[in-house]
Amino acid sequence: MTAIRPRKIIDNGIPYYLVRIRRAQSGIDVQKRFHTRREANAYALDLESRLTTENGVVEHASAITFGELVQWAEANRSLLKNGLGRPFPDGGFINFRDANRFLAQHGLERVPMAKLTWELIERLLDDLGQQRSWAAKTRYNKESQLSVLLENARRHKKIKRNVVKMDALDRDNHSESRERLMERWELDQLLDACDTCSDSAGMRMLQMFLRLTWQIGNRKSELLKLTWNRVTWIDDHKVVGAKIDFTPRTTKTSTQRASFIDKETALFLRAHEQEFRRTDSRRVFPARKGKAADVIWSVDKPFAVARKAAGLDGIDEEYGERLSLHHFRHSYATRLADAGASLVQIMAGGGWKTFAMAQRYVKVQEKHAMEAAMHLLG
Repeated sequence: MTAIRPRKIIDNGIPYYLVRIRRAQSGIDVQKRFHTRREANAYALDLESRLTTENGVVEHASAITFGELVQWAEANRSLLKNGLGRPFPDGGFINFRDANRFLAQHGLERVPMAKLTWELIERLLDDLGQQRSWAAKTRYNKESQLSVLLENARRHKKIKRNVVKMDALDRDNHSESRERLMERWELDQLLDACDTCSDSAGMRMLQMFLRLTWQIGNRKSELLKLTWNRVTWIDDHKVVGAKIDFTPRTTKTSTQRASFIDKETALFLRAHEQEFRRTDSRRVFPARKGKAADVIWSVDKPFAVARKAAGLDGIDEEYGERLSLHHFRHSYATRLADAGASLVQIMAGGGWKTFAMAQRYVKVQEKHAMEAAMHLLG
């Protein structure tokens, strides 16, 4: 077999190295860019080791099956890490084997990972849950562990995409309309409701969660995974009180993003740190004491309680939607646009990778359309 050689390409004055191989009869089509020759050569060598002249693919990213993926994970346990970069627990492999056996019963264990859709995985989890009487929390844990396996496989170039992380999140983001816009008074009512509902730790944490998500427009999952080492206090600025860094591991788009909060919110966050920072957990929003350090706090239940107490539990008459945490993100983008931010600035603030993604969250107000028309009609 001819060795795969990266080619140096210059595009718009920017050099990069291209690894390109295509074998139509074997179903192989690889085209990947790298910033350095060293990265390109390493990838090319790895690709060569996974190809044969006879059968084409041995363990190619588009051909590996779920069963083969589980076998790879079992044989390379030392390589696998959980969401915090720690060794993956042995118990997770039991779940993968169970899932693989179930796939075999349905004739799906040989389906290439590139064709294994979220719908198939969801059906698998639903059926397993019914057979074993899983609680909702158990189902979520199984889905999370599966996503960790696929994310590890993606990082080691065994698969091209994490179908659970991408498709499941995409499903959640599009499962209901996002037309509703939040007003500041609604946030205030939610914060007041946290005070009146109870004096529980969950309600006090929810107050901080709502203040942050209102100001920086983060995704729920990003804030739940935030750790204190990603918070930088800023004392020498007139307006900004702290910077919050979201790492590629915690963002849906796998990109780095910096967000900034004002002095008032930073003071609330400092008070939150004094009350909730735990020596056994790095999370800004840790699960209750007694839980493992990497357990993610469940924000949905306290939010539902606060929403009901605030009188915001019903379907909105104007938009026909029930208020959700994701409406904070939608409203954040629109508030930025109303304040005069450019689309590029909105993309940077919210962590959207394309103009189309950012534009989808920006609702153009009727008054702005009228103002634009007045330039011509006036």
